[in-house]
Amino acid sequence: MAIHKLNMAEISIAERKSGMSIRRLFDFDAPNSDLVTAVAWVIKLREDSTLNYEAFAKSVTFDECFEIINPDEDDELKK
Repeated sequence: MAIHKLNMAEISIAERKSGMSIRRLFDFDAPNSDLVTAVAWVIKLREDSTLNYEAFAKSVTFDECFEIINPDEDDELKK
């Protein structure tokens, strides 16, 4: 699921969890690992509503978070 498919409530949750605006994702000069993690977590919440943020953050890499946020085009077409 690509980030542009998040609803506004999900974006709000990610922003509150990270303490950052979603716009920070596109500011490559600013630290944004908290926001990347929060957005990936919100996306994964669609699959498992009991997913704990802290446990999720400890279990994924930065690359894995980006794959969750912006999956390969081929993977999206299969859904």
